Amino acid sequence: WINRVKEVVDYAMKDGLSVIINAHFDCEAKNAIFVGATDEKMDSVRNYSRQLWTIIANYFKKYDEHLVFEAYNEPAPYPGWYYKHEFCVQMNQLNQLFVDVVRGSGGNNKKRIIIVPTLLNGMGFGFFSDFVMPKDVVRNKIIVEIHDYNTRFDQSLEESFTKADEFSKRIGVPLIIGEFASNVKY
Repeated sequence: WINRVKEVVDYAMKDGLSVIINAHFDCEAKNAIFVGATDEKMDSVRNYSRQLWTIIANYFKKYDEHLVFEAYNEPAPYPGWYYKHEFCVQMNQLNQLFVDVVRGSGGNNKKRIIIVPTLLNGMGFGFFSDFVMPKDVVRNKIIVEIHDYNTRFDQSLEESFTKADEFSKRIGVPLIIGEFASNVKY
């Protein structure tokens, strides 16, 4: 698996592209990364995440700044898909674990740009207010990812971008909108 990931990363970089590697929908059925579990089950989730990112970080630590690591995509409560303060606390812990593992692996990972999500990559009051920026040993090398599907209901972008801008200023880091959608009627 990791050899195939490397092969694709190498193809993209040879063509002058930058690449983001992430743990995308590594769900409960695969043993994996989610929030909303008991402390005991979260220990298993944290161990799995630590193992996964240790493998990836060590394998790619010689790659330059054209490779970015994104911790998790839409880490969801299991079961369900909703906001709760306790889930955000667990998400913040997973983000810190990711930062620590990547930075601790050495090589170019000590200064690599990395991306962490809010819970569910969600926007809005709870998702933003309960988000805690992970501590990092380097400055200005973390981006926070959010997803914006609000325009499914309203074509106006102003409110979403205003909230995102305020959040970015509060936490002092740039944001990336990793997913975005609109309604076909527009």
